[in-house]
Amino acid sequence: MRKTRSILGLCIIVLLLSACSYKEFEDSLRNKLDNDEEVEYTNPTSIPENYSENEEEGLFTIGDTVTTHNNAEQYTLHKVQALTNINEADLELTDFFKNVSLIKDNGDIDQDYQLVLIDLTVKNLASRLFKDESDVPILYIGYSAGFKSEIEDPNGPFFTEISYFSGQQKVDDDPKGYYKFLLEIGEEVDVTIGWFLPVEQLREEPLYYMISIQSGVEYAKYFELPLD
Repeated sequence: MRKTRSILGLCIIVLLLSACSYKEFEDSLRNKLDNDEEVEYTNPTSIPENYSENEEEGLFTIGDTVTTHNNAEQYTLHKVQALTNINEADLELTDFFKNVSLIKDNGDIDQDYQLVLIDLTVKNLASRLFKDESDVPILYIGYSAGFKSEIEDPNGPFFTEISYFSGQQKVDDDPKGYYKFLLEIGEEVDVTIGWFLPVEQLREEPLYYMISIQSGVEYAKYFELPLD
């Protein structure tokens, strides 16, 4: 009888310990699942509503000079144009590195798209992160443009990368090599870049050129690109 009570007592203790252990395991698992839940994404971009009165903040446009977030480069926007034929800008098929299929043999662009070109002056203020064999700094041209609805989309930002860059220096093993160019500190260069963009959106929405996104999209600065 004493032996039976001992066994019964041992079983009760084991059950109690098992219950405690399972409760701890359950709590631990619940905490882990809670911690592993995806954090809701918030698009950090916000296009300024007012035009800038300095080079630091606000919305920029033709004639403005803007310094990048890290104070390494400076961009000045001179001209914006939308074309239906690449011959209007004395360009050839071989000048483009993306979306060439949108261009016909006679230079006409697919009727659903236009080529938006902008003329810029880029100055190297202090960028020396990358250098070529001759020790000249390598810069990456700002290559992103987007419409307001795409940039500020809750799941965005979404934007289009350039198909044309007049200063391109292609690097075969680098998919972004088309965007590279050499520029000494203190020097500046005039360049033209361009995107193929849907005609319908160009008619209905504001278009923006974005710089400084290499530092993070939350640090982007925006040029509004008027097409009137």
